Amino acid sequence: MLHKDRIPFITLAYCTLSVENDNLVFIDKEGEHTIPVGQFSMINLEPGTKITHSAVALCAKHGVLLNWIGEGGVRVYSAGLDTNKRTDRLWKQMEMVFNKNKRLSVAKRMYQYRFGTVAKLTSVNTEKLMLMEGNNVKKIYENLAIKYSVEWNGRWFDNRDSINLALSVANSCLYGIAHTAILACGYSPALGFIHGRTPQSFIFDVADLVKFQTVTPIAF
Repeated sequence: MLHKDRIPFITLAYCTLSVENDNLVFIDKEGEHTIPVGQFSMINLEPGTKITHSAVALCAKHGVLLNWIGEGGVRVYSAGLDTNKRTDRLWKQMEMVFNKNKRLSVAKRMYQYRFGTVAKLTSVNTEKLMLMEGNNVKKIYENLAIKYSVEWNGRWFDNRDSINLALSVANSCLYGIAHTAILACGYSPALGFIHGRTPQSFIFDVADLVKFQTVTPIAF
């Protein structure tokens, strides 16, 4: 079955995932349940889940990605081998990342998605784009601090006060969800367009597209 015809994912927690009669089954406190393994693209395994070797092999046979995540999907601890035979998305991502002009074009589109149409974007490079981003983010933090009457002394990643700690926790949760989505879609988390030189580069890129509309206001 093609992935476009499958259910995107199923999430399991506090159960044992195994195989009986070439069928994938999970056992929890309510009993034994059969999973139509070929109908899912990905199985998320939350805390308390145990999985047998035969279950891993059956998932690989049917091209089902296994994803070990935290509760609610806010962490990604590990992912199984993506046996999806289609690699066109990964190839496209690599093509865009390793071509300087195409990478900058994608970075500009991401910037415009986040901050709206900005004049003179045609003349900027990646370094200038990141500087513009930093200035915009600084203004967003300042405006949110005023809106929610929060004492704000700047973003510090050592979590020196409660608001910085809240922002770090909120971002970490969002990164886990973005990581899961990237793996499910067949992309590489490491190949970013704005961020680079880290295994989480594309995760940061994707999370930033929605960060300031979702988790950042909650943290403030």
